[in-house]
Amino acid sequence: MAISDGEYVFQHKFAEHPNMSSIQLNVIVKGVLVTVINADDDAIFPLGIIDHGELFWHKGSGQWIIVYSPEDKDAKDVGGCSAGPSVIDLKGKVYWTC
Repeated sequence: MAISDGEYVFQHKFAEHPNMSSIQLNVIVKGVLVTVINADDDAIFPLGIIDHGELFWHKGSGQWIIVYSPEDKDAKDVGGCSAGPSVIDLKGKVYWTC
């Protein structure tokens, strides 16, 4: 796994505006499960859990994604403004959305 179990602070970034400032998110990793929590500001997401699922290395995009079903593992498009699973950069500690 690219990240050890624990609690981390990640930065939220918009795929269409990656240099735009956004909020910080609390991320809890336990095994292959990840939970993304907004405890910062409710202007972008509601406060509380905003994402939860299984961490999975998506070979097609070369990125870590959060999957909710087996079909997500084979998604053609991921992250950004696609209809696919969310992308989470474990090394850079960034949670990406549209």
